[in-house]
Formats: sequence, structure tokens, C-alpha cells
Amino acid sequence: MTRRLIDRVVRTLPLPEQPDARLSTLLETEWLVTNGIGGYSSCTAAGVTTRRYHGLLVAALPNPLGRMVMLNHLGERLRADEGTSHLNVEERVGGPVDPVAASKVSKFRLESGLPVWEYSSEGVCIEKRIMMPRGQNTVHVTYRLLEGPETATLELRPAVHFRGYESRVDATTNSPATTRYTMMSAGDMHVLQGGNEQDLPPLKFLVAGADTHRFISDAKLTSEYIYPVEQSRGYEFRGTLWTPGHFEVTLRLGASTTLIASVELDEVMRALSPGEAAVLEHERRRRLVDAAAPALQDEIGAELVLAADQFIITPKGRLADATRAAALGNEVRTVIAGYHWFTDWGRDTMISLEGLTLA
Repeated sequence: MTRRLIDRVVRTLPLPEQPDARLSTLLETEWLVTNGIGGYSSCTAAGVTTRRYHGLLVAALPNPLGRMVMLNHLGERLRADEGTSHLNVEERVGGPVDPVAASKVSKFRLESGLPVWEYSSEGVCIEKRIMMPRGQNTVHVTYRLLEGPETATLELRPAVHFRGYESRVDATTNSPATTRYTMMSAGDMHVLQGGNEQDLPPLKFLVAGADTHRFISDAKLTSEYIYPVEQSRGYEFRGTLWTPGHFEVTLRLGASTTLIASVELDEVMRALSPGEAAVLEHERRRRLVDAAAPALQDEIGAELVLAADQFIITPKGRLADATRAAALGNEVRTVIAGYHWFTDWGRDTMISLEGLTLA
């Protein structure tokens, strides 16, 4: 049976064998996942946040908040019979990124436009996928143990600095050193609140699909992170993050486990299981590709269709506009002028409208 076009849309990043060259490639390659309402998840393939705009969850919130970086980084450490391995690393004051740690990334690719990693260390292989359910300020980070022992333990350490996506990484008014962050757990839901911004929704965490997991409280400030792209542009490039502790998740061979991070209501966050969300997003992308013009019915054309889809959004915060449109039986749409820093501009919308919405 011939594979459907959407299943053939795979772009693999060639990774050099030499550690320094591999690290350079991973640092220079960035990925982007969007949610259709103006929010996104984005970072480098190495897992190093090199821009102020990077974040695992950059939420699109109602005005006047706009885009807010709600989950800046997720530290990942694997524990198995063969020992302990860091799956990602950060560039910090006092030392560069370790090429050996970056070598754990054995493969990186985009499948239907969504990022997929494979990490290999001491006979253990783990797959990671990131997606955002459409229309939600929610990110799913899914791990699957591909090779190795029957079980392994994954430590996941979220780190935050709630701030506007354009704000300085060393913002003094609501820096992690001056903000009173708190983490509370109720059943399987873990809720992180920042005390300085009363209007901000809490950041919620949920672990789905794991046989066992627990949260280990160990709240602290991180050492300073370096943001090399900000440094090259002449902006402030050092900033700390705050971490509430870490999740210990048991991975079972062949099974998937997902860390869900969200600022949505509990019922919205739980409405779709990670498996259901992935299937529905794959189907949504298939329909986009199948509906494209005949000239775009190949792998490159499908990639262009999926890339164009990231720029057409339903703006989250314009309640008055949405109400007026709904009264006429319409929906509000707008065009993002560019990622990461642009929102919607009239000029750019008019220039790109034909290519994005007609072709």
C-alpha cells in the first residue's frame, strides 16, 4: 500500500560525527510548533535556549498580556542500569555547552512539521516528540523508551521566568529572584503560580501514561543562563530561572509517557489524552495537505502547506472582535507577520494573503 502523502513529509537533520560540529549544528537549528491562536513552542535542536523568544510554552493570553513565556526550559536526565545521562544542556556563565552531552542526540527530524528527537546513551534509546493541541495554550512533551532495559527513570525539571516574550531575560521587576513562585499539588495535578503577576493564569503540569511518577520538591534559582543570540544582538544576555523541583517518571519499554504543561482550565487540559491529541493533529494536517492545489501534492509542496498554516491564526485576546464576528456567523482570522517576534501587521497580511489563503 502506498503511504499517504502526509506520512512521507519527513525532513531529517544531517548530524556530523565530530562532537564540536554536531553541537554547532544542533545549536544553529531551531524548531517551531504553533497552536493556531498566536502561541508557540520553540527552541534549538540542542535544547539550549539561545533567544529571549525561546520557550517550551509561549502562551497567547488575552490583552493586555499578549504572548507570555510560561515554561522556559525543561531539564531532562535519564537514569538506567548503565548510569545517568543528561539529555540536554544549557549554556551558563563560566563555561560553554558540553559537546559530549550534545552527542546524546543521535537523530533529529521533522515529521509532518513536528519535531522528533532520538537520544542514545549506553545502549538506551529514547524518542521525544513535542506538539501543541490546536487552539490551546498547552504543550505535550512525549517520551518513549525505544531500546534498553524494561524500565528506566526520567527526571524532568521545569524552569520558569514568567515574562513577556519581548521582555529582557534579566527583567528586574519580575525576575525569578524577586518573584514569589509557589508549586502546589492536588492529586495528579501540579500547579505553579507566580506571585507578582496577579492576572497571569497558573502553569499546570500533568504526567500522562506513566506507570509511576512523583514530584520531588526542590525549589531554587538556577545559575545564570547565557542567551548567545541576544548577546550577538547587543542585548542583555544573562538571566536566571526558577525551578520548583523535578518529576521522576518511570518509562517502560515501548510505552509512551507525556508531560503536559498548560495554562488552560483543568477540563480543557484533560479533554484530550496525549494519544488522542496526536491523532487529531495528524488528521488535521492531512486534511490541509490533501486540500492543497495539485501542484503542491508532493513532499516539498506539503511542507510549504504545513509551514503556511503556522501563520494563520484565530487571535486569542480580541474578545470584542470575536463577538462581533460571531454575531454575523463569521470567525476572526489574522496573519502572523513572522516568528518569533512579530504579531499581525496589516501590510504583511495584505502581501501574504494570496499565498497563504488562496494557493
